Amino acid sequence: MTKLMVWAGLAVLAAALSGATAANADDWRRGEFAYDKSEHRFGPDCEYRISARGEAPVDLFGGHHEAHKAEQRSINDWANEARRLFGERYGNWELAQGKDVHCNVRGAEFVCVAAANPCRVHEEHHEHEHEHEHDRDRDRR
Repeated sequence: MTKLMVWAGLAVLAAALSGATAANADDWRRGEFAYDKSEHRFGPDCEYRISARGEAPVDLFGGHHEAHKAEQRSINDWANEARRLFGERYGNWELAQGKDVHCNVRGAEFVCVAAANPCRVHEEHHEHEHEHEHDRDRDRR
């Protein structure tokens, strides 16, 4: 009888936790940013450092997926903030310099912070790409 009560208690606890996790799956805070306006070494095509925090609930049965979700949220929030501050050309995580993403578990949440200096494509490099595309198009004719 004692084993049955323990199993029933565990089943109730698991159901409550999974229900709470499902209900809170999209319940995360946006807009937590930090700014480092000190000098950087990345040149004139890069701006000051932005850090963005992304969170997702810890899921008892899908932890890796939730950790990845928190990481992606932090990177997406970083990109949105870079676009808001500096314009569309700066919102690309792939072009950023000094990239760092780290994640931790805090209580019942995965918390990730993405930090980097947003950068744009160097104008001169961008112009040469268009020249090469024009040359290739001309050669195909």
